Amino acid sequence: MSLLRDLINLDNLTENIIAAEPVSDPSKLPKRNYDESSAGQAPGDDSEVILYPQAMFKGPFRRGNNILVNLRKIYSHPDVMQDEILCGIEQEYTLLQEESQWPLGRFC
Repeated sequence: MSLLRDLINLDNLTENIIAAEPVSDPSKLPKRNYDESSAGQAPGDDSEVILYPQAMFKGPFRRGNNILVNLRKIYSHPDVMQDEILCGIEQEYTLLQEESQWPLGRFC
């Protein structure tokens, strides 16, 4: 059995990780990193951000044992450390006709 872990970075990155077994402690999850200069959020000379798992929650959007993992960012550049956190959530759905599995309504 596998489960999906959605890693949530409240600013700009959500990443899915598929794991073979459940984890009960966020510190047992791997750290992640990314470069904020690619999104224009930091200068390119010192823009790596380390994401540390902080908390886990039962995933509200998928069935089963899937979880959401809240991450804490660790910055090295002082200008980036002053960023104000923004967050939001977005979901998109497509309704399909039962017989044909084709989208309902008009579309282009």
